[in-house]
Amino acid sequence: TIKQADFDTIKLPLHLTPDMLASVIAEFVSKAAKGKLNTKESDTLAPALVGYAKSTETYRSWRRVSGATERLHMVINIYAGSELLRPFIARAPETVLTTQELLVFSSQ
Repeated sequence: TIKQADFDTIKLPLHLTPDMLASVIAEFVSKAAKGKLNTKESDTLAPALVGYAKSTETYRSWRRVSGATERLHMVINIYAGSELLRPFIARAPETVLTTQELLVFSSQ
């Protein structure tokens, strides 16, 4: 979870392409799942996620149709063994979504 104020403050890194950000995210999430993410990588993960999110057509489309107070729930599926990411937005007013709700949104 990234706070709204932090999300708004983090800018899209112009020197990194969306593919580069996807690669960083896939690598760091894999390391985190194994408990091998170091402090520097951990500090880099949130800005990479925000930069990637803001670079997607999914996010730009959501911005065009979302209300000013609509909560952003962006989920990024990472396919095992690859650097392929699939972002989607779960449009729900709740602060926290259940696993079942995420599965339903993910299958749409």
